[in-house]
Amino acid sequence: MRTSQVMPYQVAESFVSEVENEAIVLNYETKEIHRLEPAARFVFEKCDGKTSITEVDSAIRAKFGVGEGFIWSALGGFARKGLLASPWTLPETTRRDFIAKYGSAAALAPLGIVSMLAPAPAEAASYRRRRRPRRRRRRDD
Repeated sequence: MRTSQVMPYQVAESFVSEVENEAIVLNYETKEIHRLEPAARFVFEKCDGKTSITEVDSAIRAKFGVGEGFIWSALGGFARKGLLASPWTLPETTRRDFIAKYGSAAALAPLGIVSMLAPAPAEAASYRRRRRPRRRRRRDD
């Protein structure tokens, strides 16, 4: 794999919000919400089309203790979720080559991307918190 390759661009049709040390990404095109854990958030923030993979690799090793294998796995997850601009594609590699180069831990490590479908505005607006019904007092005659 070419480590001198630059990071891809984030898709333009998205909104990113920070919640504590995680990120919530809303993709307007697919209407999906994705929660990115800290290491995945770090990689996603570097998807600017300018930063090289080697720069991200050295920074993520120091901060989270994961390496280039996690970066490629996260980028693959972002691409599958539609969070990266379309011209960018992952380099072709087999699972066997990936495990041989980065180890089984990188191949099996959780990416920290949790996704769900965003509700339509009408559905979100119609949600009301239900209150418990009041108990009626019985009148003893």
